[in-house]
Amino acid sequence: AASLLFRTAAHDGIGFNYNPGGNTLELKSFDATNNNFAIHASGNNVSNLKNILRAVSGGSVELYNNGTKTFETAGHGINITGGFIATGNSIVNDNGKIQLGTGGDLQLYHDGTNSVIDNLTGGLFIKGGTTNGITFQNRTGNETMARFLPDAAVELYYNGTKMLETNIPSGH
Repeated sequence: AASLLFRTAAHDGIGFNYNPGGNTLELKSFDATNNNFAIHASGNNVSNLKNILRAVSGGSVELYNNGTKTFETAGHGINITGGFIATGNSIVNDNGKIQLGTGGDLQLYHDGTNSVIDNLTGGLFIKGGTTNGITFQNRTGNETMARFLPDAAVELYYNGTKMLETNIPSGH
């Protein structure tokens, strides 16, 4: 069944409904009060409609999932409530920082010349796997510079050749 409705009651707005067998196109109503625009989920009872999208005049655009705001634009960029999954590359320009922690305590950035990991508080711990530990390699990944093996050796390399290795003296 298809329908088109225009409301002037509890919410000003228009609505579409298509939905034969789940191939949906449903924009049920919009709320034009206070110069805002909101798209609500479908439903027959106007008082029970949940926001899907809300555009605030002169302000933010908000996206909702099941009536809960999960994404909004802001003066500084965007706010995300909950996590996100990136399925492609993300680019941060030179001197733009990825800041982690409430006060931006851990920063990752490229200054145009160097790549920087800047820890502003506490210790910086790099944790490796239980078998292979941590390996530092050259940019192309074809030359090892250092290896740190759990419960075993620390190995230092020069030009891809192991030059120094720690071991446990016999009798220990």
